[in-house]
Amino acid sequence: MHRNLWGLLTVLSLLHGCASLSESECRSGDWYEIGLQDALGGYGRDRLSTHREACREYRILPNAAAYDQGYAAGLERFCTPQRGYEFGRRGGGYNHICPPSLEAGFLFNYQMGRAIYDAVQRIEQIEREIDAQENQLRKITLRTSERGREIRRELRRLDEERDALRWKLEQMELQMWRWR
Repeated sequence: MHRNLWGLLTVLSLLHGCASLSESECRSGDWYEIGLQDALGGYGRDRLSTHREACREYRILPNAAAYDQGYAAGLERFCTPQRGYEFGRRGGGYNHICPPSLEAGFLFNYQMGRAIYDAVQRIEQIEREIDAQENQLRKITLRTSERGREIRRELRRLDEERDALRWKLEQMELQMWRWR
């Protein structure tokens, strides 16, 4: 019984930690502002259901009309080409929330920003792989061994891939700079 109680408390604390809003946010919630911030954060409108679930625990119902007004205002600010680029550049995942009239400009720049983000992430991963390979190479006593040759071949391949990605990244950033 005692162990079951601890298990239940653990599950409840984890669920509480996942709540989208705290009790004070539910109670004093400016639902217009919450909707606005959700849109600016790139969340889908279905996030209101998550808030509703979080606030249900405190017997508070969100003001859906105010939320929708804030969310619509947030989309107007979020779904711009500049925000699309910035959101993609930070690695944000686009949830296809922009209205059709705004999505084309947003989406094109988002995809460019996201491609730049992905290239930077891959370059960083390659650099970690290069460091690991170089560390292995330093540990090999006979650098002429077959394993040493394999590591040097892998290092050359990683260097070439990193250089190609850096060039591609430079071209993408230059292209974005020209469009601004």
